[in-house]
Amino acid sequence: MPFPIPPLPSPTYQAAYAILGHHIYVIGGHLGGILSQQVWILDCRINRWRQGPSMLIPRVGASTAVADGKIYVMGGRGRQLPDIWGEVLDPAVGRWVEADYNCLNSSSGDGTEFKKNRACFTVGARVVTCDARRVDRLWLGRNGWGCFEDGFFYTLDYPDKLVGHELGDMEESVEYWGKPWAVKGLLDLPMWYSIVTRRRPKQLAGSGGNGRSLFLVWIHYWNQQYELWCSQLDLNNTKRGDDWQLSAIPSSSHKIFSSFDQFTIGGTLVVHDL
Repeated sequence: MPFPIPPLPSPTYQAAYAILGHHIYVIGGHLGGILSQQVWILDCRINRWRQGPSMLIPRVGASTAVADGKIYVMGGRGRQLPDIWGEVLDPAVGRWVEADYNCLNSSSGDGTEFKKNRACFTVGARVVTCDARRVDRLWLGRNGWGCFEDGFFYTLDYPDKLVGHELGDMEESVEYWGKPWAVKGLLDLPMWYSIVTRRRPKQLAGSGGNGRSLFLVWIHYWNQQYELWCSQLDLNNTKRGDDWQLSAIPSSSHKIFSSFDQFTIGGTLVVHDL
């Protein structure tokens, strides 16, 4: 069941999001065209916000990853980005430092040229960063566009397709993106396939490494109301020869709430350890 959270003390749009333990981090964004470097932290146990350490520079629409108890923020938009393309927060230390490019896997060369499309995600215990424009039809960037689970990087391909991108050996080559495979199962979702639904925003989140599941959130327009739906998709991947057969079977689906007014999905995250 949904439960309300207190309003964000300093609301921003196109912020980045990260989960660390039972805390949700809201990072950067903009308000009225003014870019922010602020960080707000929601403690999910007591349902209360507190202000975290500010980033080194303002960012909007950045990408995040979590590994080894640290939060990595990369890319996005901002005037100072060419100088600091990524930064890292260690909550135990309580301050941001510039990301060390040599400690990351990258598929965009030697890192001397900054690209605002840079995105990052977590594969096991390592952070992978890449330029999304180098990967055909791979949507990376803000939270909800893609996630890594069960050996594949899953993305939502407009308008209504789920795609699993096979990852190659990151130790052998920086060009580790493998062949994309279509994922079956979305048509089994309630209220999913309709002309109106296909044009509504969708968000995707992994299980955070605690299982082989994806969580899909989307907006459906029905009977003059906007409905927010959430489904858990259980992954079942089999390989036959050189080909993969990927399926995401809905195990549960829920309508979270409905409204006569339009709304948007800021981000979709899975929180553990509450």
